[in-house]
Amino acid sequence: MGWQLVFDSRHPGNTEWNKIWPWDGSGDNPNDIKTNGLHPLNNAWLMAQSASDPGHIAIAIRGTVSERRSILADAYAATIPAYAGLEYPKDTPRPIAFAATPDAEVHMGFGYAAFSLLFDPQHGILAQLQQRQTQQPITKITITGHSQGAAVATLIHAFLYYATVDRHNPYQLAFAAKPALKSYLFAQPKPGNLQFAQDFARIAAETAYVINNDRDPVPQVPLSLETVTEVSEFVEEDNVSVGNPLDHLIDGVITIKNSVRGSIAEMFTSHVADDFEDTGIAASVQRYFGNSTVTLPDLKARSLS
Repeated sequence: MGWQLVFDSRHPGNTEWNKIWPWDGSGDNPNDIKTNGLHPLNNAWLMAQSASDPGHIAIAIRGTVSERRSILADAYAATIPAYAGLEYPKDTPRPIAFAATPDAEVHMGFGYAAFSLLFDPQHGILAQLQQRQTQQPITKITITGHSQGAAVATLIHAFLYYATVDRHNPYQLAFAAKPALKSYLFAQPKPGNLQFAQDFARIAAETAYVINNDRDPVPQVPLSLETVTEVSEFVEEDNVSVGNPLDHLIDGVITIKNSVRGSIAEMFTSHVADDFEDTGIAASVQRYFGNSTVTLPDLKARSLS
């Protein structure tokens, strides 16, 4: 099956695989991996169209590159709620869904990377899907990625599933019918916690394939998105009326952990929200959501599930 490259976020005019575009010396070098990704986390993606089945498109997400912002997306391994956990502007959570299972959370850095790839007003996945569907009805979407790109691709798959079943259609995706989603993921770090994994397994049963090498350390990171205190919290909930003195110790550990986790989340959210100001993404957020927001508890009060 032949494929034609139809969009390259690094250089929108690129329709040839691996083409190196001549650079005239002005602006950012389109061939420089340190500058050719989308802001603020330097992510990039491609869209290809099947020659034999024009309604079938493929989305490929770039993995980590040797550049500070790209590495930053990996490093922020705290988690945020899989529903309405993304804030833009800061302290303004939006009704974006990666999962519907209670307590599902996603890796913060990967979540904001997915947000930038989806909502960039010109070079984002939503904008390009809307443009593509006016030229050719989209019936199948295959998503792939390697390393960081695999984790982000998982979130993109989950997002598109919930976006296409949302009867309100906030993302203005005029598909004639819900497209078939499938993903192939290579060397995937953990995109979310156990509850997210359970939700994704439910919505992507037999349509998502993860290929990892057991000698590759990347799929083992973050070393855990589940903590000892998560288990403690469930124990505490199950024994809330018992009154065991251990409850006080467990509660203290949970409080400290939540405070540290919340501080990290607040720092990253504030930093990224400032960086998003220069991307034009505010126009997309206003277009899709208007002034609609979601009220959530303070991050410092949320558990790391």
